[in-house]
Amino acid sequence: MISKRGMRLEDFTYVPVLRFREQERKALKSVNMSNKMVPLIEMVSEKPRSNSKEDSIQHLINETDGMEQIFIDIPIYLSVKRNTKESTIDFINRMKSDVNQRIGYYLDDRLVGEDRFIPVISYDPAIPFNETSLKQLEFSLRERYGRLGFRIYPTYFQEAFTSIKDLLQKQDFLFFDVGEGNHNTQNKRFHESLVKLASTKDATSIIIRSAVPKELTYTGLTNNEVVGSIDNSLLKDYTHFGYDAFGDYAGVKKDDITEGGRISPGYFLFSGEYNLFYGFKGEFNRPATFTSLLVPEIMDSKVWKTLSKNHKENCYGCRSIIEISENQRSGNAQSEWKGYTMAHYLYTLEEFL
Repeated sequence: MISKRGMRLEDFTYVPVLRFREQERKALKSVNMSNKMVPLIEMVSEKPRSNSKEDSIQHLINETDGMEQIFIDIPIYLSVKRNTKESTIDFINRMKSDVNQRIGYYLDDRLVGEDRFIPVISYDPAIPFNETSLKQLEFSLRERYGRLGFRIYPTYFQEAFTSIKDLLQKQDFLFFDVGEGNHNTQNKRFHESLVKLASTKDATSIIIRSAVPKELTYTGLTNNEVVGSIDNSLLKDYTHFGYDAFGDYAGVKKDDITEGGRISPGYFLFSGEYNLFYGFKGEFNRPATFTSLLVPEIMDSKVWKTLSKNHKENCYGCRSIIEISENQRSGNAQSEWKGYTMAHYLYTLEEFL
């Protein structure tokens, strides 16, 4: 299958799942993605910032100009908490409350007119499965989009699968999002059904897993040592189960989009050669140690020394660390280090996939 822009969609093997927030956007823009990658963008607010003149849809269109295909989802699975960002609370609650809000968002003429955005229909696994809403979404979007994605979770799997098997069409995309679950054991029983359905319908099957556990903290890391609790084996295993592609959260946690909390300097450096993450940490609640401790530890590490000169010069994450070491860039903002992690991970996968 070839898109109108010329990309062979069956060539992609990796789907980075990125919330449409500042650091994720920077990381996404920094990588010249080949046809090996198709990002899944989760829209989490009406505007990227409260003072933005343009809404998130327009920013998405502008910032992804040149990308052949992009999946978009409205993550109604998000759990809204007291410290969730207000802009996210307003947006997600509105989308959760009425399926017509989601339909209207996806049918924005700017998205439809681009011919490169593929809506992903998902549900909230925290509440009873609503077959009517899912079918209403599919019916409304099918008229305007040539291809759709469907995202299934282990929770309410059978109910969702039963509904989707009659809706899935040729050239659609079927996602299985296992969260932090172990894809080898507890979710193994679902793989055969999903892969078989996708194959029968001539659709594409993708398995998504969050490799970085939410409970993992930087304070528990040992500098320049493998982070054993990060299991990135899906990168190799997805083909064993028959999936066409795999996805993850680009080397960071699948967080709850919350505000506040104290600063804990830390960094995960991915090794594409060994498919492992190495940890580095500063001192808790001392942001200056991003620069004084983290940077020299990273640049003196065995993983850093294996990176090519070309990688360090062209990877936004690695180049930023070098600039911090040379006092050309401020290095004490925790949020920016998340962006460096993601940018390096994405750049590295472009090299190794």
